[in-house]
This record gives sequence, structure tokens and C-alpha cells, in this order.
Amino acid sequence: MKIYSHILCFVAMTFSGIAQTFEIYKGDTINRIDNYNCKQGWWRITGKIKPPGTCYMSDQLAEEGIYLNNRKTGLWIEYFCNGNKKSVLVFKDGRPGGSATIYFENGVVSETGTWKNNRWIGNHKMYDTFGFLTQEIEYDTLGKRSGNFLVPLDDAREPMTLKETNKSNNGPVVLQGKQTLYNKHKQITKDGVFKDNKFMDGKAYIYDDNGDLIRIAIYKDGAYVGDAPIKK
Repeated sequence: MKIYSHILCFVAMTFSGIAQTFEIYKGDTINRIDNYNCKQGWWRITGKIKPPGTCYMSDQLAEEGIYLNNRKTGLWIEYFCNGNKKSVLVFKDGRPGGSATIYFENGVVSETGTWKNNRWIGNHKMYDTFGFLTQEIEYDTLGKRSGNFLVPLDDAREPMTLKETNKSNNGPVVLQGKQTLYNKHKQITKDGVFKDNKFMDGKAYIYDDNGDLIRIAIYKDGAYVGDAPIKK
């Protein structure tokens, strides 16, 4: 596979006549294209390299990672246009094949796990926009659900296994409609309307390590819209 990739680069060079090029960033060589027209080494992909019409400024970082013979390899980081991380993926032979972390645009982690052959394998976790764990699923090596299907609805409610949820309601626990959730200290954490486990409308209460209320976040139509004042 590596030999084939190198041949492709050589063929491209034969027709384009391209010579080795590179850039210097903080004293290091980046964005190198070798004599075979292959991308090699560390690359910082900025707005000027992205296709026209993207939201990135010319010098704004969009992606960074290592190329080997035109293929992404190792750790690659992609960024939103606001500068926050969009994803951190491990690549092998140009395809994601390892640990993966996906982010919301606000910088909070959305999903974590292992990505292989275009599917999740092993332990996969999903979070809401505040960083609260909403689902935890176990997949086998083929990407099929196996073992526990965990839905930790809140600290006050223990996660259930797939077997236990099937006993109770013939399927995974799903929050629907008006709900009030509490933490292990019996403090309200979310109060509002849910749809398929997603918090749609209402208030989310955030506490510090001492159990003191420090923030009340307001949700509308599934999105954070602002904070409510804390009454003292």
C-alpha cells in the first residue's frame, strides 16, 4: 500500500514537474512536498489552503498533523472557525483508525471512543453541551452493540445495563417530556422538557465542588441561549 502511494506521487511529479517545496513555521519545516509530489511531515492547513468559500481566515489554522506519502498518519487535530477544537483523531494509512474525540463548537467534548473502519468500537461515550455524560455504549470489534448499553441520566440514578432496561420497558431508558433530575445530593440539576434524552427546553443547574449553585443555564429548542440570574 505504501509503495503504491509512492508510485502515485511519482506519476503526479512526472506530469507536473513539481520540485520539493516547504514552509518555515517558528523555525521548523512544515507543509513539505517532496520530489515525488507527496505531502510529508508536519502540516498546518490554514484558510489559504482550504477550498474557497470556507469560514476560515487566510492564516487561520483549520487542521494540523503529519502526512506520510500523501496519507494522514498519527494524531490529527481539526478546528472550528471560532478556533475551538472540532476533532482529535488518530489516523493510519490515511483513514481514522484509533482513539477519537469529537467536540461541540463551544469547546466541550461531544463524543469519545475508538473509531475504526468508519464505525465506533469498544467503549463510546456521548456528552451534552455542558459536558455531562448522556450515553455510554459498548461495541464489539465489528461495531455492533455488545454488553452494556448505559444511559446515566443523572448522578441520582444508577446507569442500567441493556438487560435491566429491557426488563423494565423493553428498550433503553429514554427521557421524554417534562422531567426534573437531581444529583446525589438531591439538588435539581435539570428541570424542563426532554426529547429522546436530549434536553430541549428548561434550566440546567450547575454547582461547584462545595455544592453551591454557581450557574443556571437556559435551554430553548435544544440549544443553550443564556443564563438566568441566581436569587440569593
